[in-house]
Amino acid sequence: MTARGATRGAYVIGAIAAVIYFAARTTGAGWLMVILCGLVAVLLVGIVWPRAALSRVRIDAAGPPDATVGQPTPITLTARRVGLGVRLLPIDPPGDATAALDPTPVTTLVTPARRGLLEHIVVEAASAAPFGLVWWRRRVTVPCRRPVEVA
Repeated sequence: MTARGATRGAYVIGAIAAVIYFAARTTGAGWLMVILCGLVAVLLVGIVWPRAALSRVRIDAAGPPDATVGQPTPITLTARRVGLGVRLLPIDPPGDATAALDPTPVTTLVTPARRGLLEHIVVEAASAAPFGLVWWRRRVTVPCRRPVEVA
């Protein structure tokens, strides 16, 4: 699992927290430390929660019995134990990104690049929930419930 990067909001909250910290240290205002603790808590939840949620995600895939090379093929992805939502992007075979909520199945189009049996799909699951401060991503190899014959 890798971090995809902090968003502008995370940097803004970090900068505000730094300013409040130095203002509280120089003025001795205790109420500024209370605000600072709240901002730090938001940052910690925004960093840890999406990583923990992605480590629990389980994905199932199902497709049609047959497909054609170079033609978009619908694949149904079902994400379980998602929490607040996750973005799914098929990597191999490449496809369209889609958002998934637990346990609603979503359909996306993938384009097989070679003939043969499509027995698994590599999917990138990404999340920044609940605050959208830091994106985390994870690549998952998802077996198809039944292989898709690509002609």
